[in-house]
Amino acid sequence: MDSPEYEAFWRNLNCGEFVSGRFARIDSRGETVWLLATYNPLFDAHGRLYGVIKLATNITAQVLQRQRETRATLLAQDIARRTSETARSGEQAVAGRHGITGVAGFGVK
Repeated sequence: MDSPEYEAFWRNLNCGEFVSGRFARIDSRGETVWLLATYNPLFDAHGRLYGVIKLATNITAQVLQRQRETRATLLAQDIARRTSETARSGEQAVAGRHGITGVAGFGVK
């Protein structure tokens, strides 16, 4: 069964509208391939739609790289958050033991 987006894609083309964007497709091996593509309807001399021409570039490598970068960014943010929480916890433990109101410039909250 086709997705609603895929059905809308073909409905727009059949209405004579061009479609452009990034598209995920499945290749013959069942792997996802990303295309940057423009699909242009073709009309005969009487203005009737008779076909579609696709101009596409495989951008799979760029999409996968962007996904890796996004995952790395989220991981770095999570590590930074956890490191900050651990530092605050350690600071509070040291401050509590010694009656200090601030350690290493962080201050006890």
